[in-house]
Amino acid sequence: MRDRAPSAILPAMATRTAPSRRELELLVAEYRHLRSEHERAGEGSRARRHLEERLVELRGRLDRLLGVWVAEEETRE
Repeated sequence: MRDRAPSAILPAMATRTAPSRRELELLVAEYRHLRSEHERAGEGSRARRHLEERLVELRGRLDRLLGVWVAEEETRE
């Protein structure tokens, strides 16, 4: 398995099992910022596709962290 570089915003999350509330808030803020940039980017543009990839990756990280923080799947949704 290939090692991935931890996020510049949340480097501590790579070594901890349970994220703090502040770390989750920072991750959500980063996601919202990227989503806003994605909406402003031209449809079909290279920038928009790049932002889409980053959003998918970030959403996956957020889902995994919420899985640690919130035990019941129904509550996470």
